[in-house]
Amino acid sequence: MADRNHVLRGAASVIGVGSTDYAALRATGQPVAPLELASRAIRLALEDCQLDISDIDGLMTMNLLWDELALRESMQDLRVIAEYSAGGRWVVPALLQATESLAVGSADAIVVVLALSQLASYADSAAPGANTAFEAMHATGGPGAHSALMARRYSHEFGDCGAALREIAISNRSNANLNSRAVYQNRITADDYHAARYIADPLRLFDYCMVNDGAVALVLSRTAEHSAGRAVSIGGLAASARQGTHYSAPDFYFRQSQDAAAEMFAMADLTAADIDLIQIYDNYTPSVLFALDGFGFTERGSAGRFVEEGNITRSGSLPLNTSGGHTSEAYMQGMNLVAEAVTQLRGEAGERQVAGAATACFMCVTPLAGGCVLWR
Repeated sequence: MADRNHVLRGAASVIGVGSTDYAALRATGQPVAPLELASRAIRLALEDCQLDISDIDGLMTMNLLWDELALRESMQDLRVIAEYSAGGRWVVPALLQATESLAVGSADAIVVVLALSQLASYADSAAPGANTAFEAMHATGGPGAHSALMARRYSHEFGDCGAALREIAISNRSNANLNSRAVYQNRITADDYHAARYIADPLRLFDYCMVNDGAVALVLSRTAEHSAGRAVSIGGLAASARQGTHYSAPDFYFRQSQDAAAEMFAMADLTAADIDLIQIYDNYTPSVLFALDGFGFTERGSAGRFVEEGNITRSGSLPLNTSGGHTSEAYMQGMNLVAEAVTQLRGEAGERQVAGAATACFMCVTPLAGGCVLWR
């Protein structure tokens, strides 16, 4: 791997984390404007790292107009600005841009923030693929339907993955049971999972992420200036895009995941075997299998067996989505998963804490695959 990226190894750290209470927002049933949600998360993140808004000289937003947010928060003299249309696949590129900006001295403290308010319904969120007319004819215009087709293909190639999907959903809910902010905290059993209706066969209700409101803010700064205390360093990160059909890929996004993983691990000077816990963008449960294979945590095609053996539970060899993930905690397009990784590495996760966790990896597997290694 090219040496150009190693200069970023550990250069930046997450020093502040702020997350809204997803359960409380859901319980009120009242919509909250994205700017207000973002403002709440930023205030919490600044309090977490004991900085003032005047200390922030970089702002990166997701699902928000940066200038409106900066005006609301009275942010002055911003040196680095970026506006991403969404989270998800853009989380790692945003963190990479922030890391690069800090490493070269363009900014000293950067806020990366995502807010979602009354997220669009499944029908409204449908993204056209390369065969739009065909997809519309067969009602497969949304990403869930594509994920279901990919899960069927994965089962055809590597053996039935239905039991693994069930175990992912149950594990996520078990973790959320210990998370007071999680939207869905009640445990589910195998019987509950199988009794739930199909949405797109083989995916059932519990295989889907949720629709909810919330916001997450991260404050990043140079590691050299925050080497002590509760800072969590970004050891390596990378993204890789191979465009084709928008929400499906014959290889389950394997090639771009491999490319991103190789660069990410080279930058961090680690391997998948060195990671203590993982956070995977689980818009749908099959994404977990694709990420495990693509980023080299399992041999290709063996992710289902790995999950069925209990490895992803909190007491397993590679705990997954310890706050409940997108299917149980909240759908914050990956940002809540990064926040949870930081919380775990700080040793502040309470009952769901993974003992001795020193390294974590966030992964998002889409046409633009990305990954991030964090350590303490």
